Amino acid sequence: MNETYCGKSCELCGVRTEMDCPGCAAVQGECDLARCCQEKGHTTCASCTHNIQCEQYQGRDHAPQARLEKKKAELEHQQNLKKRGVFLSRQMRTLFWVMICINVVSLVGEWASNSSVVGKSLEIIFQAIYALTLMQMATECGAYRKAGMLQLVSVFMDIPMMFHQGGISTTLLSMISAVLCMVSGYFEFMSHSTVLRDVDEAQSQKWRKLWYWLIGFQCATVLGILLTIVYIGVVMIMVGAIGVLVVSIFAMVYLYRCAQIFRNLGVE
Repeated sequence: MNETYCGKSCELCGVRTEMDCPGCAAVQGECDLARCCQEKGHTTCASCTHNIQCEQYQGRDHAPQARLEKKKAELEHQQNLKKRGVFLSRQMRTLFWVMICINVVSLVGEWASNSSVVGKSLEIIFQAIYALTLMQMATECGAYRKAGMLQLVSVFMDIPMMFHQGGISTTLLSMISAVLCMVSGYFEFMSHSTVLRDVDEAQSQKWRKLWYWLIGFQCATVLGILLTIVYIGVVMIMVGAIGVLVVSIFAMVYLYRCAQIFRNLGVE
């Protein structure tokens, strides 16, 4: 019989083998009662004058089972974290590369006006892939689905603007599309912040701050569209477009970092 602090027999413990427990008197283990006795200098709980009122001592018969359940829960939590890390790392990498494609196609399209339809078509395809990827991530945060759906609606609204340039209808569609992108960006950035909250708080806060920059530049774009009849409207559109591009570059950097963070989580 192994000596214990609480006076129980280790040989009669039903979970000792499963927990691979050598006995609390043999080594400093996970038992709160054992740690309490060690800290107070008692050889057993029997020498403690507070053992009658002690809730831990009174619940000593159920303590091993409770510790076993806690250990199983922690193990399951770690396994879930690894699965989550692998999944989010893969999805973040996808978003990263698709965003690069979107920006490259967009920049090339600005310089090559003769291939604007082809460039815009490719941009729409990549944006649709990006939106669908966000929707797949809804298993980790429900707001990802909202972000993806809003972006898909924005993509569909961009299709008629490929063939009809100018006019009130185009201006109206551009405004609505910009607003949808702004709201979609909110849900996406907040979702990134949410899934990172328990993993990397600093990176989580960066996504929240980036949202404020995004909304500022996109508001400038919307106001610029409204004021296209005057020169300042064109300037605001240019400022907004450049600002959104800068935000997207930061977003790509953050997505790459997030992919690394979750990849490391998946291999721990």
